[in-house]
Amino acid sequence: MADNGAVDEFHELGLKNGGTDNGKPGIRKEMSRQPYYAGFLIDPEGNNLEAVCVKK
Repeated sequence: MADNGAVDEFHELGLKNGGTDNGKPGIRKEMSRQPYYAGFLIDPEGNNLEAVCVKK
């Protein structure tokens, strides 16, 4: 995603449309050496979705 705000928006809209939180948006230091900002949702069909912004 273009920036952290887009990840936040994805997560917020997903929750409003029936998704379940599976990790609120934030920096995931364990995922990468680079700043890795991600949010996770479970959609109404049970799929795990991730939105990510990695800045180099």
